[in-house]
Amino acid sequence: MNQPLPNNELLTAYLDNELSPEDRARVEQRLTTDAEYAATLGAFQDVQKRLQSLPKGSIDVRRSVMKRVGEQSRVAVRERQSNWQAAAWAIASLAALLLLGLFLFLPETELAVVQKDAAEVGDAVARKDGDEVALD
Repeated sequence: MNQPLPNNELLTAYLDNELSPEDRARVEQRLTTDAEYAATLGAFQDVQKRLQSLPKGSIDVRRSVMKRVGEQSRVAVRERQSNWQAAAWAIASLAALLLLGLFLFLPETELAVVQKDAAEVGDAVARKDGDEVALD
């Protein structure tokens, strides 16, 4: 190997049979003389055995996680749409109430002015020549 590996990486490479014959011999030599190093290898072997004993193919974690994320996303979108729709209805209701209040409580003289202005605009649209509208 070009660079020496740290002890844990050497042990995991040893477990995975990824070491050169020279490095493998050095690890095995150290295992015979260093009890702590041997205990670390034993812990790694235990983890490896536990991982290998997990059921294969019976649990598709990725699919189940993606399904849950999708469900939660749909719920969040529905909640946002509901909030937006509620706000839109509230604004429309408020606008309708303001218009109703404006026409109910507007003095008749002002209402007549608004009606007259609306009639003038309607007449001007009816008389328009070409692209220009005369609003006198």
